[in-house]
Amino acid sequence: MFVVFFVHAVQHAGWVADTVRTALSSPAPARVANLALDALVLAAFMVVTVSGLLISGAVLPALGLYADGYYFWDPLHAISAKALLALLLVHVVVHWKWLYNFVKKQNEAAHGRRGDTGGTDD
Repeated sequence: MFVVFFVHAVQHAGWVADTVRTALSSPAPARVANLALDALVLAAFMVVTVSGLLISGAVLPALGLYADGYYFWDPLHAISAKALLALLLVHVVVHWKWLYNFVKKQNEAAHGRRGDTGGTDD
């Protein structure tokens, strides 16, 4: 999951820089809301990752470490995971048009030019 997140973040680094710059110079409500949503997704992802490592029965012991406070980290992990899933769902809904166009372009590229149904000439 970390690799997917990292690749996604690298692909959109230019967008992040542009959005932060624009949000500071001339804030548009939609752009600021999108930036806030992305910041919440990032924060939830980080909490899920850290708490997941701290409650893991394999990762920390393999490194010779132990995290106290399981009673704190386990509920935090569960809550942040649910929040992350909800935020990701909102993220997908907000960007559904972009996702639809992306899939459509990929499908057209895979099947040749626009209008090609892949059938035979009758």
